[in-house]
Amino acid sequence: MGRSVVLLVFFFSSFFSYGQQSSVVEPEVGDSWSDLVVNLEEVDQITEWWNIFNDPLLTSLVQQTIKSNYNVQSGLQRLEQSRIMYQQSRSYLMPSLEYSLSYATSNLNQPVNGLNGYGTSVRFNWEVDVFGRIKAQTEASKYNIDVASEDQRYLLLSILSEVTQSYVRMRMFQNQIIVSEENIEVQKDLVRLTQSEFESGLKSKVDFLQAETILNTTMASIKAIESKVANEINLIKVLMGKMPESIYQGLVQKQSLPALPENIQTLVPREALRNRPDVKRVENQILSLMATTKSAKKDLLPKLTLSGNIGFNSESADQWFEQSAMNYFVGPTLTWNLFQGKRAKNEVKLQQSKVDQFELNYKNTLLTAVKEVENNLVNIQKLEESNEWLERGVKSSKGALKLSIDQYSQGLIDYQPLLSSQQTLLKNQNSLIVSQGSLLIEIVLLYQSLGGDKSE
Repeated sequence: MGRSVVLLVFFFSSFFSYGQQSSVVEPEVGDSWSDLVVNLEEVDQITEWWNIFNDPLLTSLVQQTIKSNYNVQSGLQRLEQSRIMYQQSRSYLMPSLEYSLSYATSNLNQPVNGLNGYGTSVRFNWEVDVFGRIKAQTEASKYNIDVASEDQRYLLLSILSEVTQSYVRMRMFQNQIIVSEENIEVQKDLVRLTQSEFESGLKSKVDFLQAETILNTTMASIKAIESKVANEINLIKVLMGKMPESIYQGLVQKQSLPALPENIQTLVPREALRNRPDVKRVENQILSLMATTKSAKKDLLPKLTLSGNIGFNSESADQWFEQSAMNYFVGPTLTWNLFQGKRAKNEVKLQQSKVDQFELNYKNTLLTAVKEVENNLVNIQKLEESNEWLERGVKSSKGALKLSIDQYSQGLIDYQPLLSSQQTLLKNQNSLIVSQGSLLIEIVLLYQSLGGDKSE
C-alpha cells in the first residue's frame, strides 16, 4: 500500500512543469570606471579603512563604536532572529513526536472517552518532502539570514562613516579656532598700534575703532565655532553609545586634522560593486524570493504525510504493556488540493512578479553604486586641486598682511588696505581648513560607497 501511494504521487507530478529559475542579471557598467580610476591603487580589500588616516584616537573611537553603539547591537539582535527563524524552518523537515499520559475516572455508566483508568501514547507526524517544498522554504529562510546580515553591515558601515565624518568636522572646527586665535594675536597688536597712533595724533580714531571692531568680531566667531565643536562631540557620544574618559579628553584637546592618505585605495569595478551591502542585500532578496516561488509552485503538488500512534490503555498501570492493552496505527496520507479557485497559481504569479521587480531594483542599485563612486572620485580630485590653490592664496594673504602692516607703520597707506588684508587672510585660512576637511569626508564617503566596513 505504501509503495502504491508513493508511485501515485510521482505519477501525477510528471504532469507539472516548474519553469526555469530566474537569475540575477547585472547591467552593463563598462570595463572600467572613469579615467580617474587609473590614478588610483587597486587592492584586494578595503576593510578597516579608517586606519588610512593614521589617527590613533579615531581608531579607538571607531572600535568603541563597533562594540557599544545601540543601533549596532539592535541590528545584531535582528540578525539573530533571522538565524532562529531559519533553524525553525529546518525543523519542518523532521518528524514531530508527541507523548501523552492520561488518567480518567467517572461515576457514570459510560467511561470517559471509553476508558476508566490509565493511558499513555506516542504520536508522530512527518510530511515527507517528496518534491522539495519544505526545502525551498528553508532555502528562502537561509537567504533571509544573508539579507539581515547585509542590513547589519549597511547599518554598521553608515554608523562608522557618520562617526568618522563627525570626528573630521570637529577637528575642522577646532582648527578654525586655532587659526582665529593666531589672528587674534596679530589683531591685538594692531589695536595697540592704532591706539598709539591715535593718541599721538598721527592717525584718526576711526583706525583704532576699526581695529577694535575686527578683533571683537573674531573673538565672537570663536564662541560660535566652539558650540559646533560641542555639538559634534555630543553626536559622537550618541554614536559610540558610551564614551570613555580618555577618548573624551582626546576630543576636547585641539589637534590638527587627520593626515591625508598618500594613496586612495579602491577596487576594480565589479568587485567594488558586489562588495556593497545594499547590492548584496538585493541579491539575497532575489534568491529568497526565487526559493519562495519554487515553494509556491511545489505547493500545487500532492503532499505525502506519514503519521502513526502507539499507545497503551488499561484500568491499572501494571497492565500497560500487556498485548491486550496496546493499540497502534501507522500509515501514509496523500492530500492534494485539486481546486483552490486559482489561489495557489496566483500566489506563484505574485512571487514571480516580486522576483522580476527586485531584479529591476538590483540593476538600479548597481547603477546608483557606479554614480556614487564616480561622484566621490570626481569630488576628491577637484578638492585636491582646490586645496592647492587655497594654500597659495593663504601664503599670498600672509605676505600681503605683513606688507600692509609695515606700510601702515611707515605712514605709506591708510588703514583700509590693512583691514582688507586681515579679513582676506582669515577668510582664506578658514576656506582652506573647510576644503581640507571636505576632502577627508569625501574620502570617507568613497570607502562607504565601495562597501568598506570592519573586517570579519
